[in-house]
Amino acid sequence: MSRSRPPDDTAPTVACPHCDSTDVEVLAPFGGNLMSRQYWCRGCRTVFEWVKWEPADPAEWLDADAREA
Repeated sequence: MSRSRPPDDTAPTVACPHCDSTDVEVLAPFGGNLMSRQYWCRGCRTVFEWVKWEPADPAEWLDADAREA
């Protein structure tokens, strides 16, 4: 079973990691890999990538990494 959940329309608004602006637009549906999306920030005029899928509980991934080590 997957530890991640697919993105949905009710997901929180994407904010720029550089200036925290929410005035962003999708630049490309895929970034450097299939699980990321490229955005353009109108606030600071910067391109950034956002991960589409996030774990329901980030601690689950940390626990899984510890078990594999």
